[in-house]
Amino acid sequence: MDDKTVRLSGISIKNFRGIKEANIQGFSDINVFIGRNGAGKSTLLEAIYLASAFVNEKDPLTSELRINVITKRRTDREARVDKAILWYSLNTQYPIQLVLFFTDGKKIDLECPYQQTLPDRIWIDIDKIYEKIRDIPSGYTHFNYSSAQLLNINTNTYINVPRLRNAFFRVFKKEIEFLNNVIIIDEKILRHPEVLEQKIWLKILAKRLDKKIIEIMRKSYEKDAEDLSYVPMSGTYCLVLKLPHTVVRVDDLGDGARNAVLLTAYLLLVKNTIVLIEDPEIHQHPGGLFSILEFISEVAKSNDLQVFMTTHSLELIRLIKKIAEEKKIGLRIFFLERENGIVHARIIESVDLDIIQDLGIDPRFLDLF
Repeated sequence: MDDKTVRLSGISIKNFRGIKEANIQGFSDINVFIGRNGAGKSTLLEAIYLASAFVNEKDPLTSELRINVITKRRTDREARVDKAILWYSLNTQYPIQLVLFFTDGKKIDLECPYQQTLPDRIWIDIDKIYEKIRDIPSGYTHFNYSSAQLLNINTNTYINVPRLRNAFFRVFKKEIEFLNNVIIIDEKILRHPEVLEQKIWLKILAKRLDKKIIEIMRKSYEKDAEDLSYVPMSGTYCLVLKLPHTVVRVDDLGDGARNAVLLTAYLLLVKNTIVLIEDPEIHQHPGGLFSILEFISEVAKSNDLQVFMTTHSLELIRLIKKIAEEKKIGLRIFFLERENGIVHARIIESVDLDIIQDLGIDPRFLDLF
């Protein structure tokens, strides 16, 4: 990573989903969360993603409100879901609290209060920034950067103050730029090629990034792949993979190949930000998984990305360790445990991982030892 860039060094979480409290420090370039089901791995990804809504309310891939993405991410229900599901034990009396720590020593203290009459936004307590940003109109308690709004949480009133947004940017310029385009890649978005087709394919072509996608396809999925094209089909336009004697819709590729096309495309478009990837091993043969992890490591270096992944795969842990060492990129593996809503994280250094595996212990079950 460029020494001039800023990265996330840690996060503190309170009252979010299944996490009553967590404080995890020591993030690196690539971060892998392991642990049993329910340990809080996916919730950690969601917490980082939700915090980025303070800077940019909308997801850069889908243009959907980030808080709605989080609310609906784990289900395909179309009905509106009460955002109270985001609160620990559904207790909305206290706000969700997210504190982001950065490598330049700065931090941003964020809150998400449960207010039915207010927009669903992430706010910063004015008291947390008063020493850094002066001339804040009196009578207001919270500020949201994305909308440039000041809020009085006691009276449920708010006003737009664009100049305060500019003042905040001057103080937190690197942090704002870094959080603006945070993306989350999970099985749900990988089931919808139309996001790629309708929203970002033109951007891919404009930079001829499609060549890199084809390179990945030839390497591990379709050795005879020639090109990707956008063609009319069934009353709409679909992305297809060109083979020597036919074409195949991206929708109809094997799950592993389709996921590779979409994940590669999304990663190629973002720079100087955070990428959150849930269980990248899903549907992947070890050869395909190696190619995906190798690509993630390469693009993390070339595009200044900080990567956070969850996994249940021992194969992924072994492969990413090998790749990170070869490409000289920072890697941290965090083993998570949750008890009574409190999440604890153990950092497994590379040498520790070797010792653990030499002893015949599966690092995913460290809680047993």
